[in-house]
Amino acid sequence: MNRLLICIMSIFSLLSCACQRRTMPEGRLTEYSYIVQGMMSRPLVSLNIKESPEGCILTCSTERDTCEHTVKVGREVLENVRSLISEHKMYKYKEAYKSRFQILDGETWSFYAHFSDGPVLRSGGSNAWPANAGLFAIEDYLLSLAGK
Repeated sequence: MNRLLICIMSIFSLLSCACQRRTMPEGRLTEYSYIVQGMMSRPLVSLNIKESPEGCILTCSTERDTCEHTVKVGREVLENVRSLISEHKMYKYKEAYKSRFQILDGETWSFYAHFSDGPVLRSGGSNAWPANAGLFAIEDYLLSLAGK
């Protein structure tokens, strides 16, 4: 009887963890980072924007660049990135995405977003991506600000 009760409680616990809804953090976005890397090369895209005492600093590089570019941007840029995270429900991304197939060369990616009230959103993948275009929308937006 005890074993049956423990099994039922374990199953209930697993199901309740799997069914927890992830929600958008309440705080303001203080830092966002995104990197895409090929297996045999330096990063294809590297983006980082974070608050600083002087405002916000955007650092980016692409595979075509020979060095990183740093641009001072307004606080509204982090607010716009936060809006894109919310709009594309990136807070619901899985922790890791993996291809169903074995791919020996390809791309890996990761992103994280840090919020003022403590939560950090993290996700990454190897030759597999989330279904929506949130990462690409933010990438396009930030690269446009850097003149890319």
